[in-house]
Amino acid sequence: MKKRAATKALFTLVTMAAGTIAGLEIGPTTAQSLPGDEPLHGAYNLPPDNVPRQQRYQDKGAPAQKPGSRERRLAHRPASSPARNNFDPEPYAPPQKAHNLEPLPQTVAPPPLPPQSVLAIEEDEVIERGPGYRAGAFVLRPSLSEDIGWDSNPRHLPDGQARSSAVVRTQASLSARSDWSSSSLKIDLRGSYSAFSDNQESSRRSGSARATLHVDVTSDTAYNVEAHTGLSTLRAGTPESNGSVVGTNVFKYGGSVGGTRRFGKFALSLTGLANHTHYEDGVNANGDIVALSNSDVTTYGLKSRATYHSTPFFNPFIEASVSANRRDLQLDSSGYNRDSNGYYARLGDGFRLSDTLRGEVAAGYVHRQYVDGRLVPISGISATGILRWQATPLTKITMRGSAERGETTTTGASSVLTRKAQIDVSHALTHDVKITGSARYVTTSYDGITLNQDQWRGRLGAEYSLSRSVLLRGSYAYSVLRSSTPTSNYSASTFLVGVKLTP
Repeated sequence: MKKRAATKALFTLVTMAAGTIAGLEIGPTTAQSLPGDEPLHGAYNLPPDNVPRQQRYQDKGAPAQKPGSRERRLAHRPASSPARNNFDPEPYAPPQKAHNLEPLPQTVAPPPLPPQSVLAIEEDEVIERGPGYRAGAFVLRPSLSEDIGWDSNPRHLPDGQARSSAVVRTQASLSARSDWSSSSLKIDLRGSYSAFSDNQESSRRSGSARATLHVDVTSDTAYNVEAHTGLSTLRAGTPESNGSVVGTNVFKYGGSVGGTRRFGKFALSLTGLANHTHYEDGVNANGDIVALSNSDVTTYGLKSRATYHSTPFFNPFIEASVSANRRDLQLDSSGYNRDSNGYYARLGDGFRLSDTLRGEVAAGYVHRQYVDGRLVPISGISATGILRWQATPLTKITMRGSAERGETTTTGASSVLTRKAQIDVSHALTHDVKITGSARYVTTSYDGITLNQDQWRGRLGAEYSLSRSVLLRGSYAYSVLRSSTPTSNYSASTFLVGVKLTP
């Protein structure tokens, strides 16, 4: 019996010595850790049994150890036992479940600064689509169209005096869009010329060039710089032509500099602008010069806009502007000084009711005071609105309306009130065939003289895509004007067929 007990004791001592030398932690691991109980360097620190298997070992390649007599060994160890090795790793500590801890704040990139209005979106979407051509960091999309047809009254002469003519219309455009990781540059060039073979004095030209630089300084701050120029033809017979019997060129050019800053859902923008308008002189029926150039004017203005982006569907804003108009000549042909100062303020909302319905409405008050006291000041309500509805995947409807007061160069008039309403509809019959239609109504009332005009215009068009780059098209337009001056009434019809290339 004594021999068996001695053998058992010797076996136990040998086992413990071997375990110590090998650096193994033997025995149950439920005992509380004591000072100086750190494992030897390289020893395996066994986790509790209730820890998942994939978390039990700090060293995934270590073999599992069987429970031993660690409790008995710990029970006889002095509490003040020194550490075995100061370089040993920290003892195993099972992961603790966090209680009542606030989640870390999530860093979400803010959305890009929104456009000033859906009107800006509307203008940008007019740009020709297509694959385009890549030139460095820009994507270029050119287009060229040629139309021939007939116009029953190119000069818009009174009924009974109209003289029809064949017409050839050439249009070209080029849009360039930068492909930068941040910021953007947009360049749009357009030009058009309508030649009337049987009525050369009615030939009309128009064009525009616009460059817009958008600089993203930070996620909440952006700057915008724009330069633009334009050419149009003042049609003979209009009140602004002051008796000229030939179309005259009107040149416009200017620019603006502004910035937008966002404070959470609130965005504030400020823009300074300067524009100049130049009129070429005309010729009356007697061959005398009509001095239209004395209406040349330069406008300086400052515009601010504050928008609150409460939801994707409701974005109210307030907009205000001050401006000063300065004529190149102090007095016009009637002896009036038309220099003026004015302001306007309006409230509005840019809304997006769904993916298929969006728009913007705004209304406010406008006031402008002339330097010449003989001219009646301009004051009244101004309102604008636009609604775009994607009725079906194949049908799009756009409605616009406005009522605005502004200056005029008409002799004897101090201001003009213009009201407009328009609807445009496009429908794709097939993948290659699309039909379009539009109706427009414009009424103008001049202050200071007895002159009121109502104009209606309707248009129907059809397009057929021969390929991705070749488009055949045709259109018919009819317009009619009814004025308080009967000699100004006219009607006109225009037929056009042609081809458009968008390589």
